[in-house]
Amino acid sequence: MKLTQKIHNQAQKLLMGLSHTGFFRGGEFSELSGKYFCDCSSYINSLIKLIDPLLYTELLNERERLRACDYFDLAKNKNSSIAYHQSIDKVVVGEILVWKKTNIPKSGDSGHMAIVLSVPEEIAEGRYKLLVSDCSKILHDMDSRVDGGVGSGVLTLLVDAKKCITGYIWSSERAKNKVTDVLCISFSDSKLK
Repeated sequence: MKLTQKIHNQAQKLLMGLSHTGFFRGGEFSELSGKYFCDCSSYINSLIKLIDPLLYTELLNERERLRACDYFDLAKNKNSSIAYHQSIDKVVVGEILVWKKTNIPKSGDSGHMAIVLSVPEEIAEGRYKLLVSDCSKILHDMDSRVDGGVGSGVLTLLVDAKKCITGYIWSSERAKNKVTDVLCISFSDSKLK
């Protein structure tokens, strides 16, 4: 089974058993207990560690922890275990959307990460909606959460005439178009196996 499918399956299992959640910077979990207090990157970190701990160790490579900006930069590095694309037509369930801020703070948000739970659906020219799972303080459209934490909701991706993802709209409540590089990443199995 491909890692993208494993990530999707773990995320679905986690969401179905979710009992308590909240946004907590850097918080990680080591089992699917129903209680998750993390941020977007520590949510992804925890899932990868559960699925392929050796891959996570390989990606970590002397960092204290991986943040969204690290995943973004690793994807751009041709020698990493992360592949990426930016084509809306190639987005598959289980891939991870990642973007990073232009100016990265030493602590706090460095960007965002979300697991793709549905195939993108065109809703207007240059706009596609899809269901994602992430950990956030701010809710998406049709969100499973009533407050911050792990959950799922609908995110809108912006695309250009060549179907390249050029940004996102977080929710209709925060309807501002955010133009930025959004990568769709997937992982190779650990090279350490």
